[in-house]
Amino acid sequence: MRRVGWAAAVATTIVLAMAAPGARAELDLLSTFEGRYTFAGGRAERTRLDEAIDEVADRLNLFIREIARGELRRAIRPEPRIQVAVVARDRVRMSLGDWGPLEVTLDNQERHVRGPDGSDTRLRGAVDRGRIVLVQESSRGRRTNWLSLGPDGRWLYLQVQIGADQLPEDIRYTLSYRRR
Repeated sequence: MRRVGWAAAVATTIVLAMAAPGARAELDLLSTFEGRYTFAGGRAERTRLDEAIDEVADRLNLFIREIARGELRRAIRPEPRIQVAVVARDRVRMSLGDWGPLEVTLDNQERHVRGPDGSDTRLRGAVDRGRIVLVQESSRGRRTNWLSLGPDGRWLYLQVQIGADQLPEDIRYTLSYRRR
Protein backbone atom coordinates (compact mmCIF):
# COMPACT_ATOMS: atom_id res chain seq x y z
CA MET A 1 0.00 0.00 0.00
CA ARG A 2 2.88 2.36 0.71
CA ARG A 3 4.21 1.86 -2.78
CA VAL A 4 0.86 2.84 -4.32
CA GLY A 5 0.74 6.01 -2.18
CA TRP A 6 4.31 6.88 -3.13
CA ALA A 7 3.62 6.26 -6.84
CA ALA A 8 0.50 8.43 -6.69
CA ALA A 9 2.46 11.22 -5.01
CA VAL A 10 5.19 11.05 -7.66
CA ALA A 11 2.61 11.02 -10.48
CA THR A 12 0.79 14.01 -8.98
CA THR A 13 4.06 15.93 -8.64
CA ILE A 14 4.95 15.23 -12.27
CA VAL A 15 1.49 16.33 -13.51
CA LEU A 16 1.63 19.53 -11.46
CA ALA A 17 5.15 20.27 -12.64
CA MET A 18 4.08 19.81 -16.25
CA ALA A 19 1.00 22.07 -15.79
CA ALA A 20 2.82 24.77 -13.86
CA PRO A 21 4.78 26.31 -16.79
CA GLY A 22 1.57 26.96 -18.76
CA ALA A 23 -0.21 28.38 -15.73
CA ARG A 24 2.83 30.51 -14.91
CA ALA A 25 3.05 31.80 -18.49
CA GLU A 26 -0.64 32.76 -18.41
CA LEU A 27 -0.20 34.57 -15.10
CA ASP A 28 2.92 36.32 -16.44
CA LEU A 29 0.97 37.43 -19.53
CA LEU A 30 -1.94 38.75 -17.47
CA SER A 31 0.39 40.58 -15.10
CA THR A 32 1.75 42.61 -18.03
CA PHE A 33 -1.75 44.10 -18.44
CA GLU A 34 -2.00 45.14 -14.81
CA GLY A 35 -2.27 48.91 -14.46
CA ARG A 36 -4.27 52.05 -15.14
CA TYR A 37 -4.62 53.46 -18.63
CA THR A 38 -5.94 56.77 -19.92
CA PHE A 39 -7.43 57.43 -23.35
CA ALA A 40 -4.70 58.97 -25.48
CA GLY A 41 -6.13 58.70 -28.99
CA GLY A 42 -7.20 62.33 -29.06
CA ARG A 43 -9.23 63.97 -31.76
CA ALA A 44 -7.98 61.66 -34.52
CA GLU A 45 -9.36 58.50 -32.90
CA ARG A 46 -12.61 60.23 -31.88
CA THR A 47 -13.02 61.25 -35.54
CA ARG A 48 -12.36 57.68 -36.74
CA LEU A 49 -14.94 56.42 -34.23
CA ASP A 50 -17.52 58.92 -35.55
CA GLU A 51 -16.67 57.83 -39.11
CA ALA A 52 -17.20 54.17 -38.18
CA ILE A 53 -20.62 55.08 -36.77
CA ASP A 54 -21.43 57.16 -39.88
CA GLU A 55 -20.55 54.28 -42.22
CA VAL A 56 -23.11 52.07 -40.52
CA ALA A 57 -25.74 54.80 -40.01
CA ASP A 58 -25.53 55.78 -43.70
CA ARG A 59 -26.76 52.29 -44.63
CA LEU A 60 -29.92 52.63 -42.50
CA ASN A 61 -33.35 53.61 -43.76
CA LEU A 62 -33.49 57.30 -44.70
CA PHE A 63 -36.26 58.01 -42.17
CA ILE A 64 -34.38 56.70 -39.12
CA ARG A 65 -30.80 57.35 -40.19
CA GLU A 66 -30.19 60.66 -38.37
CA ILE A 67 -31.98 59.60 -35.19
CA ALA A 68 -29.96 56.39 -35.09
CA ARG A 69 -26.72 58.26 -35.81
CA GLY A 70 -27.36 60.58 -32.84
CA GLU A 71 -28.24 57.68 -30.53
CA LEU A 72 -25.16 55.71 -31.56
CA ARG A 73 -22.86 58.71 -31.06
CA ARG A 74 -24.30 59.31 -27.59
CA ALA A 75 -23.98 55.65 -26.61
CA ILE A 76 -20.56 54.87 -28.12
CA ARG A 77 -17.79 57.05 -26.72
CA PRO A 78 -14.19 56.25 -25.82
CA GLU A 79 -13.88 55.09 -22.24
CA PRO A 80 -11.76 57.78 -20.56
CA ARG A 81 -9.85 55.20 -18.54
CA ILE A 82 -9.31 51.46 -18.24
CA GLN A 83 -7.99 49.65 -15.20
CA VAL A 84 -6.82 46.03 -15.02
CA ALA A 85 -5.82 44.13 -11.86
CA VAL A 86 -4.90 40.43 -11.75
CA VAL A 87 -6.93 38.56 -9.12
CA ALA A 88 -5.88 34.98 -9.95
CA ARG A 89 -4.26 32.95 -12.71
CA ASP A 90 -7.44 33.13 -14.79
CA ARG A 91 -9.25 36.14 -13.34
CA VAL A 92 -8.91 39.91 -13.63
CA ARG A 93 -10.72 42.86 -12.08
CA MET A 94 -11.46 45.45 -14.74
CA SER A 95 -12.99 48.86 -15.05
CA LEU A 96 -13.87 50.21 -18.47
CA GLY A 97 -14.82 53.84 -17.97
CA ASP A 98 -17.74 53.90 -15.52
CA TRP A 99 -18.40 50.15 -15.84
CA GLY A 100 -16.80 48.25 -13.01
CA PRO A 101 -14.82 47.24 -11.21
CA LEU A 102 -15.94 43.88 -12.49
CA GLU A 103 -14.25 40.52 -11.88
CA VAL A 104 -13.92 38.55 -15.10
CA THR A 105 -12.88 34.90 -15.21
CA LEU A 106 -10.99 34.28 -18.44
CA ASP A 107 -12.30 30.77 -19.09
CA ASN A 108 -14.71 31.63 -21.95
CA GLN A 109 -17.70 30.65 -19.80
CA GLU A 110 -20.77 32.88 -19.94
CA ARG A 111 -21.83 34.69 -16.76
CA HIS A 112 -24.66 37.11 -16.04
CA VAL A 113 -23.64 40.58 -14.89
CA ARG A 114 -25.06 44.10 -14.90
CA GLY A 115 -24.02 45.82 -18.11
CA PRO A 116 -22.69 49.37 -18.35
CA ASP A 117 -26.27 50.62 -18.84
CA GLY A 118 -27.62 48.51 -15.94
CA SER A 119 -29.19 45.87 -18.19
CA ASP A 120 -28.80 42.12 -17.72
CA THR A 121 -25.71 41.19 -19.75
CA ARG A 122 -24.06 37.89 -20.59
CA LEU A 123 -20.28 38.24 -20.32
CA ARG A 124 -17.49 35.91 -21.43
CA GLY A 125 -13.79 36.52 -20.97
CA ALA A 126 -10.80 34.74 -22.47
CA VAL A 127 -7.15 35.10 -23.36
CA ASP A 128 -6.47 34.68 -27.07
CA ARG A 129 -3.09 35.15 -28.78
CA GLY A 130 -1.80 37.43 -26.03
CA ARG A 131 -4.98 39.52 -25.85
CA ILE A 132 -7.72 39.76 -23.24
CA VAL A 133 -11.07 39.23 -24.97
CA LEU A 134 -14.39 40.32 -23.44
CA VAL A 135 -17.69 39.48 -25.15
CA GLN A 136 -20.86 41.17 -23.89
CA GLU A 137 -24.35 40.25 -25.10
CA SER A 138 -27.66 41.75 -24.04
CA SER A 139 -31.10 42.41 -25.47
CA ARG A 140 -29.68 45.61 -27.01
CA GLY A 141 -26.87 43.90 -28.92
CA ARG A 142 -23.34 42.56 -28.57
CA ARG A 143 -19.91 44.05 -28.07
CA THR A 144 -16.52 42.39 -28.28
CA ASN A 145 -13.44 44.06 -26.80
CA TRP A 146 -9.90 42.90 -27.61
CA LEU A 147 -7.28 44.40 -25.29
CA SER A 148 -3.68 44.15 -26.41
CA LEU A 149 -0.44 45.75 -25.30
CA GLY A 150 2.12 47.56 -27.40
CA PRO A 151 5.63 46.06 -27.55
CA ASP A 152 6.94 48.31 -24.78
CA GLY A 153 3.92 47.70 -22.50
CA ARG A 154 3.22 51.42 -22.17
CA TRP A 155 0.28 51.39 -24.59
CA LEU A 156 -2.98 49.45 -24.42
CA TYR A 157 -5.01 49.08 -27.60
CA LEU A 158 -8.74 48.46 -27.39
CA GLN A 159 -10.28 47.01 -30.54
CA VAL A 160 -14.07 47.04 -30.45
CA GLN A 161 -16.79 45.43 -32.53
CA ILE A 162 -20.41 46.38 -31.78
CA GLY A 163 -23.42 44.77 -33.39
CA ALA A 164 -27.18 44.70 -33.07
CA ASP A 165 -30.03 43.21 -35.06
CA GLN A 166 -31.16 46.73 -36.00
CA LEU A 167 -27.80 47.60 -37.60
CA PRO A 168 -26.95 46.60 -41.18
CA GLU A 169 -23.35 45.77 -40.17
CA ASP A 170 -21.08 45.90 -37.13
CA ILE A 171 -19.34 49.06 -35.97
CA ARG A 172 -15.58 48.51 -35.64
CA TYR A 173 -12.94 50.82 -34.22
CA THR A 174 -9.67 50.89 -32.26
CA LEU A 175 -8.70 53.19 -29.38
CA SER A 176 -5.28 53.85 -27.79
CA TYR A 177 -4.61 54.15 -24.06
CA ARG A 178 -1.40 55.15 -22.33
CA ARG A 179 -0.31 53.49 -19.09
CA ARG A 180 -0.27 55.92 -16.14
